[in-house]
Amino acid sequence: MFSTVSPASAAADTNTTGSDELYQFGGTSASTPFVAGVVGLMKALDPNIHWDRVQDILQQTSNPSTDSRVPFGYIDAYRAVLAVNNNNEAPTVDISGPTNNAELSYRAPSFTATAMDPGHDDPEIGAVVWSSDVGGELCQVQGFYYAGLANQCNPVLDIGTHVITATAIDPHGASSQDTVTVQVVNHPPTVQVSAFASGTSFFTNQTIRLGALANDIDEGSPFDQERLAWASNLDGALGSGTGLEVSLSVGTHTLTATVTDELGVTATDTTTVTVASGDGVPTVQILAPSVGAVGPDTTLTFQASAIDPEDGTLGGSSLRWFSNLDGLIGTGAQFQAVLSDPVVACNPETVLHIITLQATDSDGHVVTETTQVRVGVIC
Repeated sequence: MFSTVSPASAAADTNTTGSDELYQFGGTSASTPFVAGVVGLMKALDPNIHWDRVQDILQQTSNPSTDSRVPFGYIDAYRAVLAVNNNNEAPTVDISGPTNNAELSYRAPSFTATAMDPGHDDPEIGAVVWSSDVGGELCQVQGFYYAGLANQCNPVLDIGTHVITATAIDPHGASSQDTVTVQVVNHPPTVQVSAFASGTSFFTNQTIRLGALANDIDEGSPFDQERLAWASNLDGALGSGTGLEVSLSVGTHTLTATVTDELGVTATDTTTVTVASGDGVPTVQILAPSVGAVGPDTTLTFQASAIDPEDGTLGGSSLRWFSNLDGLIGTGAQFQAVLSDPVVACNPETVLHIITLQATDSDGHVVTETTQVRVGVIC
């Protein structure tokens, strides 16, 4: 039997409340509720504690009594509960990523640990606290027994060396730790001019579209293209963004594309262009037919090359072929046609076709090229 208070400590007084009144209510009926309350506190710390372990702790932590009727003494709630807590087996924690001395991006690196509590079967209890010797506590993840996302932390860290600590804490305050040292870095961005080859020629009245590929492995994709700035050694700052359209002055320009990440680190790439005065007109060459004579009803192949500085290779309706005798005979870079011959054979023997190729670019500039073909027979 346990007693909750030594009878010798009770003293009579005139009120009917307070611990000194307990001697008036004794025996098992009085002690059982108190003992049950202490056991309840012990079970709250360890729901799986066995009854014989409860009995051992209550007896081992009891305070001695001079009352011969209380051979095991009277219970000490604080010492009994503390004994349960001291008997609690600490959880375990193991950092599974990253490895020691790994190089990590400053932007949301991933820390993962596996934590388990051998004293409890409930995976929802306990917590893993992540901290850095530089930045203090980083995050807190609830729950044990889970590897991966359940114990994963993705903080933003300062550049430099960090000692990262994962601390597993069970509901009773028992804990264990694992540490890893990491190097947190900012990877510089990259940029590559992609719109045209270095040395490309343009004209002053021509709109030039600037393009570049910018990337930053820390910030991910898509990269903020407004942090891509363009400049010319002749014309100065041109603007920002990929797909920027500009007109440049006469001369040879060194164009510089500069990209800046969110921490102010830059990267550049350059290209050169030559700009001439004017609008730019097509360059045209008739490849076939060559100057010469053919017989009546001969199918001829008409072929040409036409390149415009702004439009590139011309074709389709931008290339129109004419004969001084037959009018429009075809369009495009290549086609076949039959030219007319003398209406009356041998009178004349041949007729002369002056073939004109007319090339028109998107600016409305027209360039022509001619060749000659005689059609008929020598009578």
